[in-house]
Amino acid sequence: MKRLITLLTFLLCSFCGYSQSKFFFGVNAGISFIKDNSLSSSVAGAEFDNKPKLIFPALVGIYISDKSRVRLDLGGFNIESKLNYNYNSLQINDPSVPNLSEVFIKTKTINLNYDYRVVGREKFDVYAFAGLRSLFSTNKKEVTTYADGHEEDTAILIYGYNRNIFGLGAGVVAKYNHTDKTAYTFTPDYAYYFGGFNKGNNNNLKRLSLAIGVEFRL
Repeated sequence: MKRLITLLTFLLCSFCGYSQSKFFFGVNAGISFIKDNSLSSSVAGAEFDNKPKLIFPALVGIYISDKSRVRLDLGGFNIESKLNYNYNSLQINDPSVPNLSEVFIKTKTINLNYDYRVVGREKFDVYAFAGLRSLFSTNKKEVTTYADGHEEDTAILIYGYNRNIFGLGAGVVAKYNHTDKTAYTFTPDYAYYFGGFNKGNNNNLKRLSLAIGVEFRL
């Protein structure tokens, strides 16, 4: 992960021939929705409930022309998923029957985006973007509650732990230029990862994030 950060920072710094005013940075706050947590269950009728989570990414970038720029986003998000097995017809107090599994995963993310301005009217700009997505899982926990009420740490859902996942993403940045140096932004971002938290699983992680933020141009 440190090597990747160094490489991406080097790519940004390679544009240092531009004046300092080409650089910008910012902070965002928003919410992350897991559309598919990439985990699966062989139990018919079992359904995941993925809880939305707050995110606070930071960004740094450089304008490479009047209409285009390169942006590096650094952040992370947590995943909290619940799987209800819906074993309604089985014995209520059977200690071997799982009722509910809960998965908690903490991640760090590094996203490299190319932004292109598609709308520019007075103080309002809209950038369409696409880029690379990288996710690094830093911690995971899985807890299952059984029919008799006792809980256990399990590996029912996460059984071939995959810490690093890569993919692609796209979205838009709606930008209101409050001054020449300060802007307010709204950024929907959809990410599709080529893999999931279990190695060899055919399911792919999918995520939608919505964030508002402030950008500062140097």
